[in-house]
Amino acid sequence: MVYGSADRTSNVQHDDFDGDSGFRITDNSHSIYLTALPAALGDINNDGFDDFAISSKGDSIIFLGSATNASDTDIANLPAAAGFVIAGAESIAAAGDIDGDGETEFFVGDTDASDGDARMYVVSADTLAAASDLDDIAAGADLVIRGDGGTLVVAAAGDYNGDGIGDFLVDDAASGTPNSRLKLVFGGQSGEIDLADLQAGQGFAITGATTPMRPGALPPLATSTATVWTTSLSVRRASRNGTGPM
Repeated sequence: MVYGSADRTSNVQHDDFDGDSGFRITDNSHSIYLTALPAALGDINNDGFDDFAISSKGDSIIFLGSATNASDTDIANLPAAAGFVIAGAESIAAAGDIDGDGETEFFVGDTDASDGDARMYVVSADTLAAASDLDDIAAGADLVIRGDGGTLVVAAAGDYNGDGIGDFLVDDAASGTPNSRLKLVFGGQSGEIDLADLQAGQGFAITGATTPMRPGALPPLATSTATVWTTSLSVRRASRNGTGPM
């Protein structure tokens, strides 16, 4: 983690991470393999400091922002004040305000459902901050997006239908025919959405999109609050030992 600075004039070296210019994320037990890029979350616990997540071997680690940090943060011995693990959460990304409450929601991915279908949970910051495992996420989810296979890629799409609520794009690699995998889902919904049986009021398929999407391939667009979200989220079936695709 490199802290931003208005007067930085040189490259940041590995030995420069002293807690003032940034800090290193380490794993002294070698039990965690970092397989995904970090995701900026904003301030999920309302302490005035922005937080972020990384995903690793089927779990997600939330790092809580702070005015002070040690030069090294060991994931295997993460203090409660520094962050926590959400077991079973394959990946996490900020979704923007997709339920119209004025607050940011979050996508949390799951590929270990017993039926083999990937799922994307939409949760509030409060649910995310209080979760210790995927069961907590599922219990507190405002919306569940169900795929028709092991891969989902999702990204914010702005307020496409002009109702004042953010919408989002989902690439469901196993849903329908190859040219109808990309779906636009309207915000403001609750319950469960089955992408294999998307109803007219829930969104629509974008036909002719024959190229599979990859993380980052869905372009970030402005949400209804004019905030630009730069993270797309991929949920892909992967091996628990960190060797599979992410």
